[in-house]
Amino acid sequence: MSDLRSAFDLEPAKARQILANHIGKLILTPRGTEDGPIYEVSGDIDLLAGTEPP
Repeated sequence: MSDLRSAFDLEPAKARQILANHIGKLILTPRGTEDGPIYEVSGDIDLLAGTEPP
């Protein structure tokens, strides 16, 4: 995850599959702020998916 952009540039299909293993359903909720509109992201993200316990 430290160099995600390089992973997408070198092997985009593999990078997409890796992300798919960690990200389930994402929900974007529009919100207004003092600086303008933004999207608040919520949902299923498991950064430890696919890791094996020691």
